[in-house]
Amino acid sequence: MISDPTTITFKYAELNRVLQLGPLIGNYAPLRFLRDSHCGMGGVENAYNNRLDAFHGQVLVYAEGHGFGEMMLDTADLMTHAEVTVEYHPELGESDPYFHRDWVHVAVHPFLEWLATVSFWRSH
Repeated sequence: MISDPTTITFKYAELNRVLQLGPLIGNYAPLRFLRDSHCGMGGVENAYNNRLDAFHGQVLVYAEGHGFGEMMLDTADLMTHAEVTVEYHPELGESDPYFHRDWVHVAVHPFLEWLATVSFWRSH
């Protein structure tokens, strides 16, 4: 949620959405997830990303310019045999698409548009 420090308000966030979803974020992440993801970002552990080039499917990646956005772009680049679609918002941070005042347009519509292109869904 990008804030405006001059007014101490959220610039892009919908307050009701923050109050609804905020308490749910991170409550169910096990400690080993934090360990493994941070070790992966640091290049110490590659068990979770060393075979991403073997994936031959369709992938939608949400990436933002702040927070973990660069890591998401780096991860997308590792999927060299996949059909990767990147939904990139350089102005946002990690969870901002979900808390954005127009979150349906920013987070849901790109997913639905991508889903309509996924060959599995088109054939069933």
